[in-house]
Amino acid sequence: MGIKRRLKLALRYLNLKRAELDVLFVGSRRMKIMNNRYRAENTATDVLSFPQYNSLKELPGDMDYLLGDIVVNIEHPSLDAAHGHIDRLLVHGLLHLAGYDHEKGTRMAAKMFKKEEEVLSAVKKMAGECQ
Repeated sequence: MGIKRRLKLALRYLNLKRAELDVLFVGSRRMKIMNNRYRAENTATDVLSFPQYNSLKELPGDMDYLLGDIVVNIEHPSLDAAHGHIDRLLVHGLLHLAGYDHEKGTRMAAKMFKKEEEVLSAVKKMAGECQ
């Protein structure tokens, strides 16, 4: 099952069925530039998210909408595509677009990482049902 389908399942699970995303895959050099420009961090991180809304409460309920952009560093040392890490990074980025932020304290980090596992598990189960 392709990345697009797995992301659609994650959006459905999060009740964001009308959301659209842009996903960009970049190398470490480009990611370092982007991370420096947008977060003032001079490192090549694994994933960046750029939400279009400040809160899910702002989402239009009656039409499709762009939730935001996810940028994945396909050269990041932590990435092991064979073990589902691309899915993990995409879900991580998606949760940032949905308002989760692990950098806002340990409680929010725990909540976000728990949700990440929940979404990954749900997508895996939903993908099995779709086959």
